[in-house]
Amino acid sequence: MASVDPAPDTDLDAALRDAESLLTSLKARHAQIQSALQERQQIQTHLQTQHRRELQADLRAYTQRLEELETLLESRLLTWGSFKQPFWQAVRFGGLGLVLGFLLRGCVAA
Repeated sequence: MASVDPAPDTDLDAALRDAESLLTSLKARHAQIQSALQERQQIQTHLQTQHRRELQADLRAYTQRLEELETLLESRLLTWGSFKQPFWQAVRFGGLGLVLGFLLRGCVAA
């Protein structure tokens, strides 16, 4: 008759229990890594959107300030003092041109 040795079954059971415990700890570690990766991605996305919002706010502030400065500079350029000299030069030389024109016309006609 053949005898059944109980030792190989206990060794096999112990090896299976060890493998199952290793698999369980490996699954837990995998879940922990996946959770950490997802959290890192969320944080990076949040930082990028927050940074983009700050940059957009800065851009709006700079744009508004530039518009204010342009308005200020344009108002400085369009003063009576800036038109005074060219205006009187146009009147002077335009009048002189008319007088010379009439004189030359009179000389040619005579």
